[in-house]
Amino acid sequence: MTLIVLIVSIIFAIYLGLNPYRGFKVVTLIIFIKVIFLMAGISPTNYKILVELTILSMVFVMFYQLKGRRIKVKTPGIWIVILFAFFVVLSVSLVPVDNVFNAFSFFRHVLFAYLVFLFAYNYPFSKIQVQNYLKFLETLFLLQIFGAVVKVFTVGFIEEYVGFMESSSGSLNAIFPLIGISYFACKHYFFKKQKYLFLKLIGVMFIGIVGIKRGFVAFLPALILAIVYYYYKFVLNKKVPIINFILISPILGTVVVGAILFGISISPYLNKEQKIGGSVDLNYAYEISMYKSFGNSKSTLAKGRIGSTLEILDYRTQNLSLKDWVGDGVGMFVGKTTATSGIRKYNVAVLTILPAFARHILSIGFIGSTLIILFYFYFFIGRVKDIQARNSKFINFIGVFVVVTGLIFIYDYFLYSPVFYNVFVPNFLLFTFAGLLRNQYVKDFNFTIESKE
Repeated sequence: MTLIVLIVSIIFAIYLGLNPYRGFKVVTLIIFIKVIFLMAGISPTNYKILVELTILSMVFVMFYQLKGRRIKVKTPGIWIVILFAFFVVLSVSLVPVDNVFNAFSFFRHVLFAYLVFLFAYNYPFSKIQVQNYLKFLETLFLLQIFGAVVKVFTVGFIEEYVGFMESSSGSLNAIFPLIGISYFACKHYFFKKQKYLFLKLIGVMFIGIVGIKRGFVAFLPALILAIVYYYYKFVLNKKVPIINFILISPILGTVVVGAILFGISISPYLNKEQKIGGSVDLNYAYEISMYKSFGNSKSTLAKGRIGSTLEILDYRTQNLSLKDWVGDGVGMFVGKTTATSGIRKYNVAVLTILPAFARHILSIGFIGSTLIILFYFYFFIGRVKDIQARNSKFINFIGVFVVVTGLIFIYDYFLYSPVFYNVFVPNFLLFTFAGLLRNQYVKDFNFTIESKE
């Protein structure tokens, strides 16, 4: 039965790729409804094969079609991918791993993110195709809100199940709401007329609340202020008036404080009763939050995201050796999710709490981590100039969304979790929009997403 499903997945993926734009929309749908595939009995391995083969086939067919039209395919940033591939091979040769497939599995996150970028960057989209795709994408965003509602009535307030996107990566409950809020807020700033904006923002925040995540709320003020800043700087070409900060601060403050208080009440980790709907004690919540970030002095092992990261950096910077530069093994954490994954030798208690940066410092060392950071930064920090160079409201919208999503990556990668690197949805969104921003066929588009042209 498994073999039959595998064969059908391969055939279906190739079929989708024969029409690149259709394949692009369908693969977008597939990554947003992963839970439905898993509940239907499709194994995670077959699901990955379906997604990745579809991407490979649609990129290959696109390249073939463009070559037939004598249109040059551009591959900006490929040098970083090649460097990282070379590093992975070098690391495996210098520090042998138990499973070479895990090393490739680690590399494929970079490979397929880049292939998505190449497609969005080179494909000759028409105006109507881009409009339809963005409407379709927004529908998938809203579908996740419905998935959160279904979750409340079926399994309740738990970390598992993030909309219809993921069944196990609980940290996505915090990262996806930030991306969703950024999308709708950017769209509002650039296109103004947006129906039910408040309900959409509350809806994507609801995903995090149902997933018992509260940390993302603390990042919201910085996120909104970044959108306001980029809007004034790159679109209006002027400094942000102080009055705007004065006016927006009470609103942001009220929303954030309200969300924090509500989050404490519905989070069993943060209230004394340890139940949903518990009392709000700010001192108790603060102490628990600090413990989760830094651990405590009584423990012999480092705990918390920040405490564990600092401990790992200290471990790596003492008596630098080959492994400190290339890591203890590419893909050493692939498939490992518990505290029994051999990380206690680094004086760290729990693997699941480690941000991606800490994991990468251990597995691929300083060189590999630098290449990963360079890969991501190239595709969003360097795109500020693309926002400035285009006199298009649509391009400005895409550009600011890319940069702000990049800021979410920084927060996630260094301080929070491995979601951006390990889970395909955030990567797919970032690299799709980074590609659209620089697409030569899209650069002169100037329309509202609601347009029916």
